[in-house]
Amino acid sequence: RQAILSIIAQTYTAIEVIYVDNNSDDNTYAIGNQLLASSGIRFTAFKRDKNYGIAANHNFAISKYNGEYFCPLSADDWLHKDNILEKMKVFRAQPDVGLVYSGGYKYYEDLDVYEPFDVITFPHTNALEELLKRNFISGIGCLITKHVIDDVGLWNESYEIEDGDMWVRIVSKYKIAGINRHLFFYRQHSNAFSHDPEKMIRAKMAWFESNKNLNKHPEITLRNNIDNYLSKKVMQETSFTLIGKVLKNFRFNKPYFILLIKAVLPVKWKQGFYKRSLLRKYKNVVPEQ
Repeated sequence: RQAILSIIAQTYTAIEVIYVDNNSDDNTYAIGNQLLASSGIRFTAFKRDKNYGIAANHNFAISKYNGEYFCPLSADDWLHKDNILEKMKVFRAQPDVGLVYSGGYKYYEDLDVYEPFDVITFPHTNALEELLKRNFISGIGCLITKHVIDDVGLWNESYEIEDGDMWVRIVSKYKIAGINRHLFFYRQHSNAFSHDPEKMIRAKMAWFESNKNLNKHPEITLRNNIDNYLSKKVMQETSFTLIGKVLKNFRFNKPYFILLIKAVLPVKWKQGFYKRSLLRKYKNVVPEQ
């Protein structure tokens, strides 16, 4: 409901919605269909015959729409009302740009807290090199020109994390642009894929292996992947095996001393500390809607 209402509220109104339900087993499809039907927005709704991955659903949607630009949005996230308008302004001012992304908010649903994060940009000549170190492009509500997708190809459905591979192909051939405004909302909840450290490291390493020939700094990418994995793992587990993993990759800096402390603390303690830290830092953040 929140995702679709944010689309209906867009200040840029020349849009077409391809609503793809991933074979939900509740009332999701009917709710979405009803909201769109009463909105007056041009839309087509599809309920798929089985549960597909995000990449497969992106590709399905691409095959069904007639627009010049594609803006992916998952059902648990939502957009600022000016999201599409601000990104269309960039395309009109810079017609050689193939993708526009922005900053946004991470919304911790269990705590009702918004964490703002700004956009990260690099000069065109450095964008691919930096992207291969770590994926700095947020795909939530990004805008991609249709001719770019036609040129570089569809999303690779064999990847568990679908966006990194697509961004590499785009950045290898086209300029990208970032808008330093908070124009999307990324819902963080306990069942999200990104909360599973084992799946995330597996997906990140598959992406790393597929781009080895392009990567000028593989050691940095590997270190970033390991750091990200351990930071998630220590929040969900306490064991001698985990302590060993931290020590194996240990570096003499503050983040790793904190990781080591977290690795030995009871799970309830560290998750409690984490929640209190989020509330202390972001409880007064009022996002622009």
